[in-house]
Amino acid sequence: MNLVSVQDLIEAGRQVSLTGSALAEQAKKGTPKQREYLYGLLVAGVEGLEGFRLFFRPFPRGSRA
Repeated sequence: MNLVSVQDLIEAGRQVSLTGSALAEQAKKGTPKQREYLYGLLVAGVEGLEGFRLFFRPFPRGSRA
C-alpha cells in the first residue's frame, strides 16, 4: 500500500482549485485509507478536467470543423 501524505493531497487539490488549508485540515483527520481514496478522486478530477479542456477547446479563427 502506498501511503498518501497530506502534502500529496494539497498538491493534487490545488490543480482542481481546492484550498490547501481545507485539504490539510481534513487530511489530518482521515485515516491513511481515507487519504488514499481522496487522493484518487482528486487525481481523477484533474485528468477529467484536462480531457474536458482538450475536447472543448475553441477552434482558431478562420478554421472550420
